[in-house]
Amino acid sequence: MLSDDIKEARTIWPGVRNLIDYLLRCKMDYIIEGVHLLPSLAKRYKENKNVKIIFLSKFNENKIYKGLLNNKNNNDWITDNLKNKNIISAAAKSLCVYGAYFKRETKKNGLMLINREDDFNNSLNDIANNIV
Repeated sequence: MLSDDIKEARTIWPGVRNLIDYLLRCKMDYIIEGVHLLPSLAKRYKENKNVKIIFLSKFNENKIYKGLLNNKNNNDWITDNLKNKNIISAAAKSLCVYGAYFKRETKKNGLMLINREDDFNNSLNDIANNIV
């Protein structure tokens, strides 16, 4: 699944890059998020003082699994639509793989990554402090 998302991200990147360039020219604040924004692609904006690049991730499969189970009825697309705990476990494993990928790639490309699996409020503070 990760390799398919990476391929898809590279395919849609020209459009995303054009959007970012347009927003910079217009001096518009904007948040772009999602698994399709790869560190290797976003790094081109690393030196731009008008762009803040922060990746958010989780790494501990058990914590991810418990978080998915605790997030029921909060409009979470995974847990609100899946009753099978084995499928939720597989989703947690997949998210763990994505976390490892983004950790490796942000380090390689000199970009910031914030771990969101423990203290949710402090991680929000970390994000806020780094976008100001």
